[in-house]
Amino acid sequence: MSSTDFFDKLFGDLETLPEIDPEDRIVVRDLMTAYVLAVDVDAALRTAKRAMEKHAIRHVPVVDCGRVIGMLSQRELASAAYIAHHFDADRDAYEEFIESPVRGFLKTRFSAERDVITIGADESIQRAVDLLVQNRLTALPVLGSRGDLVGILSYIDVLNGLRGLFERI
Repeated sequence: MSSTDFFDKLFGDLETLPEIDPEDRIVVRDLMTAYVLAVDVDAALRTAKRAMEKHAIRHVPVVDCGRVIGMLSQRELASAAYIAHHFDADRDAYEEFIESPVRGFLKTRFSAERDVITIGADESIQRAVDLLVQNRLTALPVLGSRGDLVGILSYIDVLNGLRGLFERI
């Protein structure tokens, strides 16, 4: 089966699909996870880790005085904790690491000049996907019109939205 045949079978005749009205375009707000948990930049990494475990989330925005300044992922935190625990000659390194503030962890990951990549709640999903792919990110903090944190958009949210689209076709 050729790739054209495969896509024809998967999607049917795309020319017969109705045109999408610009008023019906999907924006970030439609797919994001609202009521997002954030962690203060001066909180201990242990606090962030426990919050992610308790709420079964993989990403948490880091805020300083209400402004998003970074993102912390469960994977990055676990990798750093593993290194601190298993490769440091001092066996107390893990405890020292996990009690350190989020601020120090972010400084090791980002240069001072780099801003966190965010997306507006009313921006297009296309723009969000472009940011995720181009920057090799797994989630974006979502900001409201006043620059306040209103949600988070992960690649899983985008895939769930795509799954919903496929179900309607």
